[in-house]
Amino acid sequence: MKLPKLQQLKYLVSLYDTGHFGQAAKKCFVSQSTLSSAIQALEEQLDAQLIERDHKTFVFTPVGVDVVKKSREILESSADLVATATSDGNQYGGELHLGIIPTIAPFVVNPLIKDCAEQFPKLDLYLREDTTDNCLSLLREGRLDMVLMATPYNVGEFVEYHLIKDQFYHVFHKDNVENNVYLLERDHCLSEHTISGCSLSESKDVHPFQASSLTTLLAMVEGMQAQLI
Repeated sequence: MKLPKLQQLKYLVSLYDTGHFGQAAKKCFVSQSTLSSAIQALEEQLDAQLIERDHKTFVFTPVGVDVVKKSREILESSADLVATATSDGNQYGGELHLGIIPTIAPFVVNPLIKDCAEQFPKLDLYLREDTTDNCLSLLREGRLDMVLMATPYNVGEFVEYHLIKDQFYHVFHKDNVENNVYLLERDHCLSEHTISGCSLSESKDVHPFQASSLTTLLAMVEGMQAQLI
């Protein structure tokens, strides 16, 4: 029995992730015809239809979806094998793909890179700043090894370790009893954590201003404090 090549599995996974032959080929640094031919050859080897083609559109068959899932596992195991062989006995060698949410990244990225370079010189650290949902999706797909995020959050099937616990303090000026809580936009999980942690049951507590970054939020709070002093 002729086994599929890892490159064929990589092409298939890339096509599934991008949903477009041209984008998948560009991602894999090959021509579109090369990628398409490799996937057709994979279908012939497996004696299964992985993709249903209709002119310029296509969808993955149920079997194709299952093969993509298995392909991810095989590619991940192959990467682990290479990392083990090239780590030269060093437990902290090889590649580490880490996802970090935007509300945490500005405060930890710089010291994290420096510490890893000093303590684990054989470790290649790759960082991805993205939302919690996107990071978990990438983790599920095997494109990230771990995620640095804020909790509580339903992480599903993943193992969760608590690294540090931050306290919430609701501090405000005595003459400013309403609209004294400033939040990030609602797509940031920190906003939901703040509402829960501060027991904000009334909308009058929350200022209508919403920031897109934690840096902007801090600047807004400092500006309001200066007006009240």
